[in-house]
Amino acid sequence: MKCVQNDSPGLWEALHGLNVKSLSLGKRGYVFDLNHKELFWRFLSSLAHLEKLSIKVDFDIPSLCKALHGRNINYLSLRWSWKVQDLTVNNLKLLSQSLSSLLQLTTLSVCVDGDSTDLWKALCGLNISSLSLGCALGGLTVAHEESLSQSLSSLTQLETLSIDVYENSPGLWVALLGLNIRSLSLIITRGGGTGDHVEPFSQSLSSLTQLETLSIDVYEDSPGLWEALRGLNIKSLSLRITRTGGTVNHLEPLSQSLSSLTQLETLSIDVYADSPGLLEAFSGLYIKSLSLRLNDWTDGLIMYLVETPSQYRLSLNELESLSIDVDCDIPSLWDALRGLNVNNLSLRVKWRNFNHVESISQSLSSLIQLETVSICWDKFVLWEVLCGLKIKSLRLDFLQNLGENNVYEFLSQVLSSLTRLETLCISVDIDSPILWEAFRGLHIKSLSLSGRQSRGLIVNHVEPLSQSLSSLRQLETLSICISEQRPGLWGALCGLNIKRLSLSGFYRVNNVELLSNSLSSLTQLKTLCNTVRKDSPSLWEALSGLNIKSLSVSNKLNGLRVKN
Repeated sequence: MKCVQNDSPGLWEALHGLNVKSLSLGKRGYVFDLNHKELFWRFLSSLAHLEKLSIKVDFDIPSLCKALHGRNINYLSLRWSWKVQDLTVNNLKLLSQSLSSLLQLTTLSVCVDGDSTDLWKALCGLNISSLSLGCALGGLTVAHEESLSQSLSSLTQLETLSIDVYENSPGLWVALLGLNIRSLSLIITRGGGTGDHVEPFSQSLSSLTQLETLSIDVYEDSPGLWEALRGLNIKSLSLRITRTGGTVNHLEPLSQSLSSLTQLETLSIDVYADSPGLLEAFSGLYIKSLSLRLNDWTDGLIMYLVETPSQYRLSLNELESLSIDVDCDIPSLWDALRGLNVNNLSLRVKWRNFNHVESISQSLSSLIQLETVSICWDKFVLWEVLCGLKIKSLRLDFLQNLGENNVYEFLSQVLSSLTRLETLCISVDIDSPILWEAFRGLHIKSLSLSGRQSRGLIVNHVEPLSQSLSSLRQLETLSICISEQRPGLWGALCGLNIKRLSLSGFYRVNNVELLSNSLSSLTQLKTLCNTVRKDSPSLWEALSGLNIKSLSVSNKLNGLRVKN
C-alpha cells in the first residue's frame, strides 16, 4: 500500500484485514491527519502480516502508541510534523512502553524537531540492529548528549546507525564514543561538519573499533573532516558533497587520509563541480571497488599535478569494479582509466555533446580483464565504445524512449561484435522491431528483458520478438517482465530450448490456453519462476501438467495470497 494524507471511517473499513506486509501513511512533504483514532487502531490490529510501518503524522502520541503496542513489525519509521511537538514526559513514557513491546523490531527510524532527555530514554534497551535519527527541518542538533549517549550505549544489538545532524554538534560526537556499530552514516546539512570541533569528531570515529562502513554527506569539505578519517580500519567509505557547485578544496588532507586507510576496499565519491587533483587523491590505493559521480564538471579539470593529462594513468592495481556517473565529457578521465584490471564496469552517461568517442573507446578496449559492462544511456547513445569488447555480460538501460533510428541503428552491429557475450540484459519501456532484430542470432545463454526502474516492458512488436527468440540457439535462461499481455506474446515463447524461464509484471493471465500451450512446448524447461500481482484460476490452469523440476510462484510486493 502506498501513501494517503488523511483518513475517513470508510477508508479504515475498506482496508480492514488486508494481507499487506508494508504500510506507509503520509509521505515526504505531507503529513497524515489522523481523525478517527479508534477505527485506525482496529484497522492496524487487523493487519496480521504487517512487517513494515512508516508513519508521518500530526498526532496525539497516546493513540499512536495504542495502535503500535505489541505489533509484530520488524521495521518502524516515525516522523513528527514540524507543526506538532507533543513530546511531553508522559507521552514519551507511553512511547517507550510501546517501542519495548515491539519484540520483532530490528529497524527504527525517528525524525523529530529536536532532542530531549525523555525522547532518548524512550529508545533505551531496544533490541534493534539499525537506528536512524533525523530532524524534520534540517539536521538534528544534540543538546542532551549524555542522555543520547546512555541510550545508544544501551542498544547492545545495534550494528547500523544513521544520523542527520546540523553543523557543529559536539554533543553528538561525544554520544558516539565507543559504540560497537559496524556501519555509520552521517548527513551533515550545513558547513564542513566539524567546525571548531575536529578533535571530538576525530576521537569519536577512532573509538568505533568495530566500524567497517562509513558514509558522510557533507555540505562542503574541510581539512578537519578529512583529517578525522585518518587511520580508520574501515572497509567501505562513501563521501558526498551536497552543495550545488561544491568542490573538494582540501585535496592534500583527503589524499593523506585515504592513503592511511589500509583496510579500505570500497570507495565512493560524489562531487558536484570541478575538483582539480581529485583523481590523483585516490591513485595508488588498494581498493577493489571505486564509484565516481561527477556532476557539472568541465573538460580536463579532474587532475591538477600532471602537466600532460592525456599521459596520466590511474594507479589502482587491485581494482575489480568501477562505476562512473557523469553528465559531461571528461577526456582526461577516460585516458586515466586505460589499462586498469577491472572486470566489472558500470557507466551512466548523461551528456549531449560528446567529442571524445575515440578516447573512451580506446580506454574500454584496454581493459583486458573486463567481463561485465552495464551502461545507462540518457540523452545520447554511443554504440561505438562497445564494439569488439571481450565481455561476457552486458546490461543496457535506456533512461528515455529515444527514436528508433538514432538509438538502435548500430545496435545489431555492436552486439554481433561481442563474440564472447553470454548474458544480455535490456531495460527499455517501449520496444521496436529494430531492437528485437538487433539480437537475432546471438550466441548468448541468458537474456533478460524489462522496463525501466523495474517496470514492465510494453511489447508492441510480437512477431520480430518471436523470430529473434527462436534464433537464439544457445539460450538457456530467459527472463521477461511485461506490463501488458499483447496478443501473440505467449506464442513468442513456443518451442524454445530454454531450461529456465522467469515471467513477471502482469496482473493475471488473460490467455490461459496460449500460455499453457507455450509452456508445454518448452520440452527442456526445468525451472519456472512466476511473479504475479494477483492469484487467479487462470494462473494455475496455465501451469498444470508441466514436466518441470522447480516451480516458484510469488507476489513481488506482499507475498501471494492464494484463493484458488
